[in-house]
Amino acid sequence: MAGDVFDFNSIIVHKDGFPLPYLTNEGFMKELENMELREDDIFVVTYPKSGTHWMQEIVQLILVNGHGEKLNNSHRRMRIELADVKSKSPEVIEAAGPTLRHMKEDPSPRVFTTHVPYSLLPKKFREKSCKLIYVYRHPKDVIVSFFNYLSQRHDIHGVGSVKKTHSSKQFASFFDIITSGKCMCFVPLQLQYGSWFDHVIGYYKHREDENMFSVSYEKMKKKSQTGVHYTVRK
Repeated sequence: MAGDVFDFNSIIVHKDGFPLPYLTNEGFMKELENMELREDDIFVVTYPKSGTHWMQEIVQLILVNGHGEKLNNSHRRMRIELADVKSKSPEVIEAAGPTLRHMKEDPSPRVFTTHVPYSLLPKKFREKSCKLIYVYRHPKDVIVSFFNYLSQRHDIHGVGSVKKTHSSKQFASFFDIITSGKCMCFVPLQLQYGSWFDHVIGYYKHREDENMFSVSYEKMKKKSQTGVHYTVRK
């Protein structure tokens, strides 16, 4: 991403000790926490590298009755917890899509994608009947995918970039981080979104809620048609 102006060292730790992405700030998280919701809003929630874009695409295609030509980058949005993207590159801004502040006036139903833990969802979510789709994935695949993603994206090691040839020591360090959620030196911006276990358990506790639909990445992959049918019914 040549030319972008992201500050990769600025991360906040919001309430409950959850580390959040570098592309946000405390004020914006407060705005997310207090955002107004509609009864027909839809939340697509995952831990990183767990099928986020896949489920987002399924939901959006359902809403346009399968007419993919009606979708564009404005429908393939960045996560709502991210603040407005500022970049010298028009391509970066276009690829990012509109953020929360640009989505408030969108026509219904709105689809919000996020990685935040359950406790950081907007307060109004617990008062409304809007739907939530939670996709979870086997942790061994999440860990490998997340490690490779962060390694290839930018300099993430505490003392420089992770080389393309990853060492077992680097992976072992990352494994400790993602399973514990603790801040370590693998990433200067700490591990985003905390422990996989904490994240999944937080949503698992609400799996019986009427407005929540939970599905595994593996089930979606094995029986994608079934997964789509479940999503439609919910």
